[in-house]
Amino acid sequence: MRFSVQGGLGALAALAVFATTSFADPPSATNSYATNPLGFFYGSLTNIDNYKHPNAMAVAGQCNRNDPQFALARAAGAEVLAYVNADAVREGDSSNDPCDAYSALYKPSGTVPTSWLWPYLDSHGQHRVDWISQSGTNYYMLDVRAGSAWSQRIVAFVEDLMRSHTVDGVFMDVIGAKDWGAPAKWNDDTEWTEAQRDAWTYGCVDLVRKLDASRRAINPNFLIINNGLWDRSGNDPLHKGNEGQQYVDGVVLEHLTTSTYHEAYVSKDFSNLGHRRVLVIASGAAEAQHWATVQGVTNVSGQTDYTHGEAPPPVNPYPLFDRTEKFGRTSTATIPSSGLNADYKRASKFTMTKTGWLIDLEARLDGLGGVAGSQQVRLAVYRDNNGAPGTKVAESATRSLASGLQSGWKSFGVSSRPLLTPGDYWLAIHTGGTAQVLRDFGDGSEVNWFANADSFADGSSDPFGTASAGTGTLSIFGQYIEQ
Repeated sequence: MRFSVQGGLGALAALAVFATTSFADPPSATNSYATNPLGFFYGSLTNIDNYKHPNAMAVAGQCNRNDPQFALARAAGAEVLAYVNADAVREGDSSNDPCDAYSALYKPSGTVPTSWLWPYLDSHGQHRVDWISQSGTNYYMLDVRAGSAWSQRIVAFVEDLMRSHTVDGVFMDVIGAKDWGAPAKWNDDTEWTEAQRDAWTYGCVDLVRKLDASRRAINPNFLIINNGLWDRSGNDPLHKGNEGQQYVDGVVLEHLTTSTYHEAYVSKDFSNLGHRRVLVIASGAAEAQHWATVQGVTNVSGQTDYTHGEAPPPVNPYPLFDRTEKFGRTSTATIPSSGLNADYKRASKFTMTKTGWLIDLEARLDGLGGVAGSQQVRLAVYRDNNGAPGTKVAESATRSLASGLQSGWKSFGVSSRPLLTPGDYWLAIHTGGTAQVLRDFGDGSEVNWFANADSFADGSSDPFGTASAGTGTLSIFGQYIEQ
């Protein structure tokens, strides 16, 4: 999508609104995620009232994101994203683009420095064009290479949005593994060398990596969503760009025909911050309603024009249980274990300081244990009993993870959603067969590791049972919604 006029409350607080309002779109039989309405308001605020509901999503344009109507939508429980065009700029004086990233970043001169444009010219020796507006105006590609002056300015600009708390996140247009703007001619080998493509891909990965690090330090609830896939596809045995997935909360599929590939892509894991958002912009309400049933999709729009949102939206808003708080270890330990044994669990102790409903457990795992196949794994929570794991509080759903899996945070839902009170808890990783496929991560000199044998088939034992102690703390945490 290109920006062109031509073309909140927490989850539990939001439920108070639902107590007096009737909505009827729970998760479908095929999609375990509730799918909420998505609206774009680049030109006007027409129909914004349809999105003033808990968990609806509205994307503001470059020039209107400070309109009071968006603040009212957020107060009603909606999520508001700010459109950010980080990869292209209108030709000529930047006064033609008077808002946001343009005026704020190009002052005081008002002119785009040539040094900020993509450095590799096209086959005609001209600055590469990424998009052409309906009026025929060129939008030139900007220099998104890792560490470039322009990339640093975009990071600073989005950091200001994080601190402002006036929006819930950003919609990063086109950013991804490849530039899909037709005038860019990405797939034309006479226009792009592989090194130039790599510079683009790894520059975009570096950009979202830095944004992710910033939001974790400034505002962990801030959403980062990019309009593009992190898969270059084609002959790409190195899977260039896939790293970017872990730094964003999700991606956007814009006006793509339904395919097995894309339906599989939207089910992928993204950031471990607990507020996953995968957006689909369909061509009409019927197609949007179909996408709402596809596993992993969280927000849908049927818009073909981005001037303002739909009336009515293609789906009704439905309450979400995310935007969570965490307890445990959210950093990645430096030492991977050996391959994890079957029918065995290991745990570390953490302190929960608030009262809240547990909804999710996450552990850092990989599939590099040395044995081929898939290994079953679940996570569990135990109360502390005089410095050792005691009675079981909850256990997660079971996942089967394959060998070769790269290191990442893996999410395990907890359907019982127990209410945890402040105190010490042990978070455990319980593995079944095939043995020694997976590895966990831990380090440290503190005695904060207890482990024992436990048959996987009948669930995690209650109580934990007699266990051996060791040093180190696992990379594992729980996510909860504060009471």
